[in-house]
Amino acid sequence: MKFTTHTFTVLVVVNLLTACGSDSDYEEEMAGTCDIVFREPVIHLDAAYGQQSGAVIGDIVMTDLTVNDRALNEFNVGFLADDGVNVSAEGNTLYCTLPCQFGVEEGIWTFTVTADGYLPTGQNLEAAYGSFDGGCPAYYDEGSHFELRLNEEGL
Repeated sequence: MKFTTHTFTVLVVVNLLTACGSDSDYEEEMAGTCDIVFREPVIHLDAAYGQQSGAVIGDIVMTDLTVNDRALNEFNVGFLADDGVNVSAEGNTLYCTLPCQFGVEEGIWTFTVTADGYLPTGQNLEAAYGSFDGGCPAYYDEGSHFELRLNEEGL
């Protein structure tokens, strides 16, 4: 079937006519979309310390990020950085200047974290929002707070 300007015009007119209100006394209320707003990220990394020394760590590097057993690709990690606080991304690596915040998906987050002078250390965090308001728009708030412990090199 050849799609012509005439066919297009007929389709537009038919759609416009069917979109108009009805003559009945009862008209259904048309509901629109309801936005979901994340007032803050779900993960707050408040601090990191050396496991043995207790030394404060200022900057960390996170790799091998997964959420609920789903590996995050370069695009996903970039999105975390774009919407996060004190984080940046390069490829599949997320860089954090503590304290930092990122992500909106609740669940189990796993990643490997390292810093200068520290060994790569696996992390397994269960992140959830503490507050949900189911109105329209709906709001998620009060993300989970964590402190990380890393093993020092040479100890």
